[in-house]
Amino acid sequence: MLHLIRWLAFALAGLVSGCVVLQQPLGTAPADLVAAEWDGPWVYTDGGVARFTVSGNDVLRISVYAGQDVSPGADKFALRRWQKWYIPQLSETAPYSAFMVMLREENTVSLCRFDSIRIAELVTEGWLPGQAEIAPPASVFFPPTVALGALTDEHYKILFSREAGSVVCHGLFVRLPIEFEACLRAEPTPAQ
Repeated sequence: MLHLIRWLAFALAGLVSGCVVLQQPLGTAPADLVAAEWDGPWVYTDGGVARFTVSGNDVLRISVYAGQDVSPGADKFALRRWQKWYIPQLSETAPYSAFMVMLREENTVSLCRFDSIRIAELVTEGWLPGQAEIAPPASVFFPPTVALGALTDEHYKILFSREAGSVVCHGLFVRLPIEFEACLRAEPTPAQ
């Protein structure tokens, strides 16, 4: 659970540095989330448990379990998607920004971040449209400034391809059976 909290803090730090700026929302379609496929408990790679809740068609709330209760605060993300990739939208108007992405496969969700250094290289090499300013030495502490142009389906294939290396995954949520949630809330029984 500590790793999950650290990852969420890392993701929020991405708001300040290392995010990619766009003139259009990232993702080709609204998320169209189905509650039956998302709602319920999910366990993170470090053993922490979170509850995903769909609100509307494209808003996902992620609450972390604290003891036997769900934490009162929840991260709420409006999502758009491209194929199996879900992209949290951080603003409702241009310029848009992106730093985090989730890959949904069956009963797992990988938490990933955009590598702004690699995306800047893809822009300067002509693989992606936009502008990039890389001030040496580019690093996590000195991220490049990246402004992506309008993306076509071919650009999305490059952006999200494993070969391009522009998305780095850090952890994995695995969906638990909904019945497991009752176990999380159950009072522990003393040993006999």
